[in-house]
Amino acid sequence: MCRIYDGKEEVSSAEYMPMVLQFGLSEEYDRLQISRLITLLGLLAG
Repeated sequence: MCRIYDGKEEVSSAEYMPMVLQFGLSEEYDRLQISRLITLLGLLAG
């Protein structure tokens, strides 16, 4: 999951995911997570 900080505290996904879904951003969020995962896998494989 993406880490989001509110000041010094990390916000849990249970707090921000309902807003992501409500604002219709879930597809964009999913694409972002997949692209980050592909980049990470490329770094680990190389």
